[in-house]
Amino acid sequence: MTIGQRLFILLQHCLPKRLIGRCVYSAVRWRFAPFKNWLILRFVRHYGIDMTEAAESNPRAYPTFNAFFTRALKPGARPVDSDASQVIAPADGTLTQWGSLEGGRIVQAKGLDYSADELLGEARPAHVRLTDPSYATVYLAPYNYHRVHIPMAGRLRGLNYIPGECYSVNATTAQGIPDLFPRNERIVCWFTGQQGDFAVVLVGAFNVATMSTVWAGEVEAQGRSKYWSYDEQELVFAKADEIGHFNLGSTVVMVCSGALRWLPSLHSGMTTWMGMTLARSANVRTAG
Repeated sequence: MTIGQRLFILLQHCLPKRLIGRCVYSAVRWRFAPFKNWLILRFVRHYGIDMTEAAESNPRAYPTFNAFFTRALKPGARPVDSDASQVIAPADGTLTQWGSLEGGRIVQAKGLDYSADELLGEARPAHVRLTDPSYATVYLAPYNYHRVHIPMAGRLRGLNYIPGECYSVNATTAQGIPDLFPRNERIVCWFTGQQGDFAVVLVGAFNVATMSTVWAGEVEAQGRSKYWSYDEQELVFAKADEIGHFNLGSTVVMVCSGALRWLPSLHSGMTTWMGMTLARSANVRTAG
């Protein structure tokens, strides 16, 4: 690790991350047209954002920077195979790690791993079981499409909010801070699907002031864990349905039952598109 990377990590330990997050939250929701248009247009130019795939292609039409950042795509912009045995990428981004859990651990980066139980938290639906679990981690950079979708069809069982830090989740930090994802604030979405039970974890990060789900809206940051049960509700999602979004870049970790057959073409650092197939499973049953 270079001196610059070490300084970057040290700086994160020192910065008032929560205060910065609150300031960013306000700034990206400011409706003052000259400011939000300048910010959006500069962002589009800097990152080369392809606005032709957005549902609203005119950058100036968004009421705030956050509305632009969490923009929807045109129908069909991300093709999805309807085969129920295929597990898809839940978001646009970069595939960093994937595989089967070894000793209940998930690989974070070379030489670092962390406990899946610590990531997922203690609160979870009583009848949900992760059998022979597999996982995949997708990092969303600031320029990515920032809506998160369900990787396979499923019924929502519960939502667990877990408070934590707000460290950056880019490659440098992932290589330099042990247990990064279990340290950070996150929401864990629990589902029962045709391939068994699974969880989709939205991990907060530096400048990610909030995370939202389509059924609960913005999940407010709190100082303690909170669990919501949805067992009494029929909240069923088809594969690739939207389930939430980040307000600035972050990471999604999915933990799925069953020893998945990962595509041999996968490699660390590859670009993912929401809807692209990552793995196949022979364990397909009726969702309940």
